[in-house]
Amino acid sequence: LESGEKILISNVISDNLDLLWKSDITLAAEDERIPCHQCILAARSPVFCEMFQSTGTTMKMFIQAGKLYVTKHVYPSVLKAFVYYLYTDHCNVEFLLEDDGDHLISLLRAASKYQVMGLIALCSQHLVTTLSVENAAFRRAVAHACQGTEKLQAATLHFIAVHSAEVTETEGFQQLDGELYHLVVAKMTTSPYSLLSDNM
Repeated sequence: LESGEKILISNVISDNLDLLWKSDITLAAEDERIPCHQCILAARSPVFCEMFQSTGTTMKMFIQAGKLYVTKHVYPSVLKAFVYYLYTDHCNVEFLLEDDGDHLISLLRAASKYQVMGLIALCSQHLVTTLSVENAAFRRAVAHACQGTEKLQAATLHFIAVHSAEVTETEGFQQLDGELYHLVVAKMTTSPYSLLSDNM
């Protein structure tokens, strides 16, 4: 298919998600329920694919019951965006940037959990372009905990090094612990951009 045809098909699907029939699984987050299709989820996510092929008793019970909770920490609006992307390969992430990107971070975590690489890249890109002194350390910690976020990890680390004096005063930096804390401090003390490199 040409790119224009792909976009047209995507728009048709996205405009009619509620009308898709013969769903065989329901994704849930809080009170939100979205009917889906195992074949599409499996094609888009290797994690879903493995889950649906699982011989484990618990997973079989969930699938037979037709309900699957994506994760405990996904907002309903994030679940909608997640499913929308799986079906259309598109996601309007701007509205998720409210609350300093908390919803977008939730979407990134869901994408990482289910290894939806294109969505991970999309979320990471927007989190990089909205980095600030206040959120950089926290986003570095988020990236550290998510798979496939190497670009976000590098960008946040560089930003912290450049703005080290300010970032070290933030709550996000104070909450860094263990290996990640030492990694960030090492970057700050060795980076030529850091104001701390000459003082540590």
